[in-house]
Amino acid sequence: MQHASRVALVSLTVLLGSCYRPTYVDCAVTCGAANECPPRLTCDHGSCSRQLGTCASDAGAHAATDGSDGIGSDSSAVIGVYRPPGTAFNDTTSSQWLLRAHTSDGTPDIAFSYGSTGDIPVVGNWDGNIVPGCFTAGVFRPAGTPFNQTTGGQWLLRNSNSAGDPDVSFSYGAAGDVPVVGDWDGNGTTTVGVFRPAGTPFNQTTEGQWLLRNSNSAGDPEITFVHGAPGDVPVFADWDGDGITTIGVFRPSTGEWLLRNSNSAGNADIWFIYGAPDDIPVVGDWDENGTDTIGVFRPAGSQFNETTGDQWLLRNSNSGGDPDLTFSYGAAGDLPVVVLPHALADSFARRLDGGHR
Repeated sequence: MQHASRVALVSLTVLLGSCYRPTYVDCAVTCGAANECPPRLTCDHGSCSRQLGTCASDAGAHAATDGSDGIGSDSSAVIGVYRPPGTAFNDTTSSQWLLRAHTSDGTPDIAFSYGSTGDIPVVGNWDGNIVPGCFTAGVFRPAGTPFNQTTGGQWLLRNSNSAGDPDVSFSYGAAGDVPVVGDWDGNGTTTVGVFRPAGTPFNQTTEGQWLLRNSNSAGDPEITFVHGAPGDVPVFADWDGDGITTIGVFRPSTGEWLLRNSNSAGNADIWFIYGAPDDIPVVGDWDENGTDTIGVFRPAGSQFNETTGDQWLLRNSNSGGDPDLTFSYGAAGDLPVVVLPHALADSFARRLDGGHR
């Protein structure tokens, strides 16, 4: 499939360093109950507080008074690139991860090597360790690639953002499958799945097939349905802010996005056009409002980007229009990863706080 090496890069979750550690921040707003606080704050010991970064971006909130090791308001969705071996800027035999703590130009804040030729990066909270919750890297190794000569897709997941051996490994998927990851059941753990494009060896129909699992292990899919047409690229995120990852497709030929708020077959709940030929879809909570929205990664040297740097063009709503945020990060041959979409992180925070967020 034309986009097989790119499509697993949407709404991926990892945090710079090693873990997402929720930390309450005193926002200097007094309260007696959660419903007296501004949006996305909770009442904690008489003050409106939150667990992600500072409060400066929330209406009615003041700057944090005690600091935080969370992500600040200027880095609401951390981004990065995955640099496969043998590409223009990586002449080693290992894949490189170059991650940034801000949605802006700059140098990587953390870098490590993990993965081999033919691998596709995947990222998530693999062990469900919410406090502290670790969002860490992994790779999907497609069947028939240089380091996987079997007939099944291999998953090699790590519980830290660093080089090393996989902490979790298993087989799931078949030749032609594209990896997808998400919290399909809303329990706080990222688990695996595959998108089986139409017209591939194990899907000779005209519709894309989704086969999702609620555990990181081999086995039969727990959720199966069809959504998508030939040539579609799968996307996955929390579109409505309910704490459950649901699916959609990006149609490169037309720039259409067809998103669903449930993991089931059916017409798109959200439809719009955004992007150009050669763009790669990305998803994150760019404005930190609790809902994931879309964007595109425009590779260096592609039809609409003749520069030497990769371009990010992000929107704060799931709709067509001009980008709300643009910057350059990455080089020729790189693939995008989006790090810790806040809609997903907020769902963890709500569970920790008894559902008050």
